[in-house]
Amino acid sequence: MTAPPTVAEVLGPTADALHRNGMARRKLPGVVPGVFAIVENRVAEVLQAQLAISLGDVLVESLATVGALAGAARRTRDAPGSPEDVVLAEYSISQPYQPAVDVLVDGQLVATLRFDVELALTVRAAEAVVDAGRLTALTIGALVAGATLSLQGWELAAPQARLFDGVVVPLGRGVPLTPSAGPAAVGTPPAAVPWWQRT
Repeated sequence: MTAPPTVAEVLGPTADALHRNGMARRKLPGVVPGVFAIVENRVAEVLQAQLAISLGDVLVESLATVGALAGAARRTRDAPGSPEDVVLAEYSISQPYQPAVDVLVDGQLVATLRFDVELALTVRAAEAVVDAGRLTALTIGALVAGATLSLQGWELAAPQARLFDGVVVPLGRGVPLTPSAGPAAVGTPPAAVPWWQRT
């Protein structure tokens, strides 16, 4: 079993895509050629940091709206102590992201690069456990993940979709699927709390 990858990992080496397409030369006319590679490497680093989003978060946010899971959440909330197993044969998810990177040279803003990332996931043979209105376990038999990277309509990268077998999504004490499923786990600094644990 493996942990979910990040959006950045699915997209692959961003710097290679920027170098290969000559991003700085084509989109940053105010930058001298001698620093093209440096600028592209730095832009790639910032992009990778912005896209360090676990697919586990994406999966939980999307799957929490699936009818079968929502129904199980209501039933187990109303009848505590009666967990339900929910099996999803196949489910597809698409998620857009729009990271932006400011490019500064000698302390001056040269440009703001606005990227588009399209994430496409196919979940196969997912097994979920719902208890007391919470998603308490999520295991995915096979996860097919692909992504594309574009800059103002110019496609920079579209790596082949990758297959991840036996993905286990860590859920801690569980993710509330209903408003009255109980408070989130405590003890984690607010800035580090995942979206589903925020109050």
